[in-house]
Amino acid sequence: AKVRAELVRELAQHETGADSAILAILSWDGTRVVVERRNGRAALPRATAEPGEALWKAAIRVATSHGIDAEIAGWAGAERADSSGISAFALRAADLSPRSTVLVPIPCDQVELSDPDDLAALQRARDILRSSVVPQAPASSGNAHPATE
Repeated sequence: AKVRAELVRELAQHETGADSAILAILSWDGTRVVVERRNGRAALPRATAEPGEALWKAAIRVATSHGIDAEIAGWAGAERADSSGISAFALRAADLSPRSTVLVPIPCDQVELSDPDDLAALQRARDILRSSVVPQAPASSGNAHPATE
């Protein structure tokens, strides 16, 4: 409950009124990222919030809909979340084996992203995971999301 309260407070500080966000879904150690192909190029997936849905919940929903049991690791958007800044979340997952063929996990050092917002979100997400104190991935426990329960 304490973690959820802290996450809600942190994300509320970054409330932009935006209804979509970039998702940097990384392996637990931050060495692999999930990408999708858009117009023949690699891109980070996007989440769009349904009416009344919090953007961070949409991020979890999108990851889960592709079979990735992920949790929010932090805010990977622009430092100042306003109408000119990007909305992005860093997510981490113990298993990057999507059920769909839309998303593909690849090593971070081999990804070629052409969108500067994707590049910035990926870099911030990797920084978040590097500074994380979580030493290893938890054992898979179904759809539990400790940061959102």
